[in-house]
Amino acid sequence: MREVHEGMLVVRRVHGLAGCQQVGLPTRPLVSAETTAAFRASRKQIERPIRERSSRRTKRAAESDAATSPRRSRGAGGAEKKAIVRKGLLNRGGEDVGRSIVRYWRHHPSMSGTDIGESLVGAYLRHIERCEIVVYNNFFPDRQGEIDVVGIKGMGPRQIFLCEVTTHIDGMYAPMTRRMAGKLSRLREFAETTFPGEEHHYQWWSPVVPVGALTTAFDTARAAWQQEGRSLDLVFNGEYTNRIAELIDYARSHSSTTSEPAYRLLQVLTHMRGQRPPL
Repeated sequence: MREVHEGMLVVRRVHGLAGCQQVGLPTRPLVSAETTAAFRASRKQIERPIRERSSRRTKRAAESDAATSPRRSRGAGGAEKKAIVRKGLLNRGGEDVGRSIVRYWRHHPSMSGTDIGESLVGAYLRHIERCEIVVYNNFFPDRQGEIDVVGIKGMGPRQIFLCEVTTHIDGMYAPMTRRMAGKLSRLREFAETTFPGEEHHYQWWSPVVPVGALTTAFDTARAAWQQEGRSLDLVFNGEYTNRIAELIDYARSHSSTTSEPAYRLLQVLTHMRGQRPPL
């Protein structure tokens, strides 16, 4: 056994015909050429229908996409899309990966995750208001519209925070006065339908709201809600700054990771070594 074992060690180090002859191993291949050819033929026979079906599915998908999708100009990012297409990479179905990515972009133009402003509001609800559950972009099941951030706190009767978030760095747009009533109505309907009998807290968050017609319209809406027995908290301008500053102080003294990317960024900025950022 020792001699055979040493011979096997030699085979590992000396390749080719000479190594086999040195230890007395057979020099012919273990599998004949006829067997190898038959195996390859059978594998092609099995794989051919699979490839054909995949190719047909890809062709039908492309035809359907071309028939149902309106023509759109390239606009921003057109050069990047063309560059991806030119790579000519193929997926398993034989479809151009670049073209499939372009088609995905066309049908999903806003698949970019949670808005950073909504993430800040959600972080405030979770860490300052101590909401156990925070969810984003809650859609109505039967019609268009969504609620940006919803926080749930405590046991029954629970406190429900329903938040509209408008993050316009250059200031909230004046046309918002025409959309304000509809957005507030959606907040109320969503709360009464989804959380009946709970304690509702309605909030509208925005970092920059020009003082004038906008603030007057919101103050009028808040007064009307108060007359109906509902609370509407307008977290604008200075109040927005105060609450985010409160969140920054909390992030400075806590290092546990959470699911809010905006809050995690505040943690990183407030825990850096060396010269502190102006926060």
